[in-house]
Amino acid sequence: MKSLKSITSLLFFVLTGFLLFAQQPSIDWNSLVPIDNKVVIGKLDNGMRYYIRSNSEPKERAEFYIVHNVGAILEDDDQDGLAHFTEHMAFNGTKNFPGKGILNYLESIGVKFGHNVNAFTGQDVTAYNLSNVPLFRESIIDSALLILHDWSSYIAFEDNEIDAERGVIREEWRTRRTADWRASQEKNKILFQGSKYAKRDVIGSIDVINNHKYETLRRFYRDWYRPDLQALIIVGDFDAKMMESKVKELFSQIPSREKQDPRPDFEVPEHKEILAGTFIDPEITRTMVEVYYKHPATPQNEKNLGYYKKNIVQSLFSQMLNNRFNELTQQENPPFVAAFSYNGNLTRTLESYVLLAIARENEPVKALENILKESFRLDQHGFTQTELDRAKADYMRNIDKKYKEKDKEKNDKYVWEYFAHFTENEPIPGIEFEYMFSQTLVPAISLQEVNELIKELITDDNIVLFISASDKEKENVPTKEELVSIYNKIKATPLDPYVDNVKSEPLVSVVPKAGKVVKETRNDILKVTEWQLENGVKVIVKPTDFKEDEILLSAFSPGGFSLVDDKDVPSAQMTSTIAVMSGVGNHSRIELEKMLAGKIVNVSPYIGENEEGFNGNCSPNDLEEMLQLTHLYFTSPRFDESAFNAYMSRMQAILQNAGNSPNMVFRDSISYISMNRHFRKRPMNINLLKEVDLGKIETIYRNRFADAGDFTFVFVGNINMDALKSLVETYLGSLPNIKRKESWKDNNIRFPKGTNKYPFTFPMQVPKSSCFVSYQAPVTYNLENRIYADAIEHVLDLRYTETIREGEGGTYGVQTWYSFAKVPINQLTMTMYFDTDPDKAVRLVEIIHDEYGKILNEGPTEVDLNKAKEYFLKDRQENLRENRFWSSAIKEYYNNGIDIVSNYETLVKKLNVKEVQKAAKSFFKDANMLEIVMSPQ
Repeated sequence: MKSLKSITSLLFFVLTGFLLFAQQPSIDWNSLVPIDNKVVIGKLDNGMRYYIRSNSEPKERAEFYIVHNVGAILEDDDQDGLAHFTEHMAFNGTKNFPGKGILNYLESIGVKFGHNVNAFTGQDVTAYNLSNVPLFRESIIDSALLILHDWSSYIAFEDNEIDAERGVIREEWRTRRTADWRASQEKNKILFQGSKYAKRDVIGSIDVINNHKYETLRRFYRDWYRPDLQALIIVGDFDAKMMESKVKELFSQIPSREKQDPRPDFEVPEHKEILAGTFIDPEITRTMVEVYYKHPATPQNEKNLGYYKKNIVQSLFSQMLNNRFNELTQQENPPFVAAFSYNGNLTRTLESYVLLAIARENEPVKALENILKESFRLDQHGFTQTELDRAKADYMRNIDKKYKEKDKEKNDKYVWEYFAHFTENEPIPGIEFEYMFSQTLVPAISLQEVNELIKELITDDNIVLFISASDKEKENVPTKEELVSIYNKIKATPLDPYVDNVKSEPLVSVVPKAGKVVKETRNDILKVTEWQLENGVKVIVKPTDFKEDEILLSAFSPGGFSLVDDKDVPSAQMTSTIAVMSGVGNHSRIELEKMLAGKIVNVSPYIGENEEGFNGNCSPNDLEEMLQLTHLYFTSPRFDESAFNAYMSRMQAILQNAGNSPNMVFRDSISYISMNRHFRKRPMNINLLKEVDLGKIETIYRNRFADAGDFTFVFVGNINMDALKSLVETYLGSLPNIKRKESWKDNNIRFPKGTNKYPFTFPMQVPKSSCFVSYQAPVTYNLENRIYADAIEHVLDLRYTETIREGEGGTYGVQTWYSFAKVPINQLTMTMYFDTDPDKAVRLVEIIHDEYGKILNEGPTEVDLNKAKEYFLKDRQENLRENRFWSSAIKEYYNNGIDIVSNYETLVKKLNVKEVQKAAKSFFKDANMLEIVMSPQ
């Protein structure tokens, strides 16, 4: 590892070179990028590498990862899917943690499976993680390391556990076999033609999953899970030297493997001709148009300063091109629903310049032509200087934010940097180098340098064109030959240069006459300051030091679209979106985005069912702009017909084929039936969209935001109180107050009474049953009942994992959640959802009801309840240092009168089996029950 002195010297050398670069080309771009001195990097004698970093956020927490430079690409043909199967087996018994020992131990300290404990397998890599592990005992560190140790080389692979896991993976296979997945598989056959990447899809062959021999799975593990292909990444609030000592002591005991085959890389053959393909599927809901220009990836040993600089240039390039695409989507007759471009790796050895678009109905050719036009327009004319200036400003502002937050960064941010360094040798110089490097380099990047990049990205070879669409669109999808012809036609077409229209006028041309704070009080419960303005606006302020460069805004007022006539609800649901898409004052949305380049500021109005308000965030430096935007959304909203038509056109394309998807049909069925098919709860579809009217939208918006006098504004973050007070008086104190007295309206939207079961069938390509079970009851809305509901939900989640996922092998996972409402009535709803084999649906739904009944009649087990309590207490300590938690807590207090802060830990610690059982029975003994099951037709 380099010393701090050597890295500082290299940094000085590099940056001195850049200072001279303005006069002569003195920098050696082949120089190595320095490695951040704050990370301890080492390699054990057995070949295992480690990355260890001490980091103080979150407090007393750590991330423990083991990364294997191994994935599905290394499988033999009889192992198709077994890299992923191996990952699953890591949670089913190891040398030191038999059976479910790993999960049982971790959940006993509040580390929750699926949330804090997880793993993933890709084509080239597999990783396992323990996240937000509490460090209040040294034995926890030792146990976490022992788990990684076992995952490295000591997974048990017991016969009975392998057989049990076949069912879980079979259901994961079923759940993931969507239309998008099928389209991706067809595309990969073309994209990776002639390569093993065209044959491997990670989850793999259902025949192999069901029938592989135990030894076939163990062989994959023996061959590829070995120390020389593994790295530990450990980041957290600990002493790095202590952690390194423990790592060396424990992991050096793992023997290196004899007769190690080198880890191969797999090439994708090049091709001169354009490869094209299409895919038609009855369940596809959107027409996707894709263009790929494939290039060899930068070799790992060439990721030097020149590579690092090129990444910055590519970032500027992609931002500018995507801004042009975004501008096109906001035209009155947009050429596509959305479009996006990026340049990145497809595999370890292959990268690609990619153009993607979602086409409008019947217009895949138009979408393809227009993404190609924008790309070839760059080839012919390049970007403009004003575009580059804005992109530079945004880039520099983001680097500045990272630098300001360098002592407040969360552990996981560093984990993924070191992950990329281990797997692909991506540079990890640290934010200090990034900041100084960018300060010198970015201003010197010329327009010519950026424009030259397109010549590298658009090639004559290795091009792939692909369109995926639904059956309804197949007549509009060109043939492979037509795709190539379209490409060649656009390539040969002279195009006009892009014109960058930029306004120079200020956001607010006339500063409004300020109001005054007439009353200031202190709320010692939440440690916030309250300001009452003379126009009735209430402002709640909580300065924090959790983030250096963040201020959050939320605002709320009672009413929402509950006050809108039934027939106008579709328009009301679109109102805030159209307001945002239209811009404010004299500025369109596009003009606003250009004007605010180099700033971190976002504000959006919303109109919910029972309230309206704002959500926003900004840097402390951009606080005035955030308040100016808020002021303009009150006093000068725009309702631009072109913006409305553009958005409605995109929505039509999105909704046109939504009914093709079984998942979408099931979600819409749930939302409508669970609200007793109320007229106001009709799911948005292509017919309902026709009821949306711009005139009604403007009327609804202006009505909802006509009176600021009943609004409460909440500010949380790195706040200068004096500066905020002055801005609040100017931009909020000047808002209108018409002294209107109003509240939300109860429109009698209720959960269906009694026991209701709604089975139905729907055509689907991969047979599955989707099961939804929900219990609803009137429950008093308060903190104590909320904690009881948390406990019931958490325990049910544990029980369903043990019984339905692991015991029955019946699903990839049961989702369990609850909703607790005070408005319009106090009610608690507990919901369970899962996908499964149609032959198992009846049995598994019975288990859902049985386990729920056990909570009511017997209560949770002591073990399960203690797991829930540990998780709640750990999670609360983490949340107390989050601005978003405090923003939510303040709103809960002022909107619903509930203090969720003061007694939370006391109430959690008091939870016991008897009281939870008593609460569950009290809540749900006479509950309404809704069961919806969708099965294949």
